[in-house]
Amino acid sequence: MLLGRLDFTAGRNWGYQLRLGLCPLSERDFRLIAEAMNAQVRLKATA
Repeated sequence: MLLGRLDFTAGRNWGYQLRLGLCPLSERDFRLIAEAMNAQVRLKATA
């Protein structure tokens, strides 16, 4: 289950930010979600 593992859902009222539309997603969360979906992703290296 992803809910307890994502930085995005760490706060008590994490769902509220979804009501406002788009919200930032950390690279860590992005990778966890992709892994759960069995997706292969390539991210650009940041300098």
